[in-house]
Amino acid sequence: MREILRRIALTHQRDEARLFFPMRDVARKFGVPVSAIVRAYDALKNEGILGTVRGSRTVIEGRSAVSTMKFKGFVGLPASLACFFMLADYRSFYFAIRRELRRQGFVSNLLFFRDDTAGRDELLETIKEFGIQFLVWYLPRVSARELMLRLADRGVAVVGLADGDATPFRCKYEIRRYEGAVAIFRRWQTHGIGRVTIVRSGPSSKGGDEVIEGAIEDAGLALEHRDIGGHTITDVIGTLGTAPDQGVILSGNCATIVSLRAPLLLAALLARSRVALLDGPVTTLYGNVVDGPIDLLVVDWHIVARRIVNDLTSKRAFSASVSVSFQARPHRAVSLREYCRAL
Repeated sequence: MREILRRIALTHQRDEARLFFPMRDVARKFGVPVSAIVRAYDALKNEGILGTVRGSRTVIEGRSAVSTMKFKGFVGLPASLACFFMLADYRSFYFAIRRELRRQGFVSNLLFFRDDTAGRDELLETIKEFGIQFLVWYLPRVSARELMLRLADRGVAVVGLADGDATPFRCKYEIRRYEGAVAIFRRWQTHGIGRVTIVRSGPSSKGGDEVIEGAIEDAGLALEHRDIGGHTITDVIGTLGTAPDQGVILSGNCATIVSLRAPLLLAALLARSRVALLDGPVTTLYGNVVDGPIDLLVVDWHIVARRIVNDLTSKRAFSASVSVSFQARPHRAVSLREYCRAL
């Protein structure tokens, strides 16, 4: 919801401040609690997008408030097309880092690429064409190892943000989901769940598997895997959650596929089973949002973006001596509709 309101506000932003929608009207329009809108408005006020004027009316801050910022540098933001479409947290990070870079006086550009050999070659040519000297890269894949060497040869500095998966270089910044996952699984155990089924779509990463499987093992739960690849969604999702001792984890890609292609199946699964989204909120389409209780891990991407950009300004981002971790926090039995991210 915060991301939806942010996009609306930025779309209507002008040079001078202008009135924004009342919170109760927005809550009624989207069918969510007023408390959720209050949290979203407060977050946007902290970012400087929204403000309050006399009479407690909410306004969109004018562009003139940031028009005098000094240009500090040009930052490239490599973004895998597949990840950008499928993973809500992936988009949330890049939206947050772009806003924070602009707020602190940097110019940035999203560099979309296909995550294959040809796509990475095109990415390198784009970086060369624009003369980019440093990148901020979330979830760099091991497959980009050769690209990293070529970037190093050109003197391009890469600031990496890891998130479970193995990376082609040591990332200074990392999202930690392990502790939050353990907290969710231990709560499941107190509710009589003794086994967990991880549902994926296609091959998974070794690093991500180790994090989730380690958390399940530490919580004392049994583990099994299912894959919707090569099967119909009904054949897999329709058979899950029928036993009271089973909890279900939908991986990021799988959760998006089920949400987009079979939202009613997803709603039925949420109604009969405990379901967790450990890779963050699910991607949905406007007007096609089902609801139900969900356990998920939430990252405050604005805190992540602010720390990285602060470190870019102070040059600490390029020091490998100290790593910085950000904890994903468990949110239990929350509304899927409140936390989903629409395309």
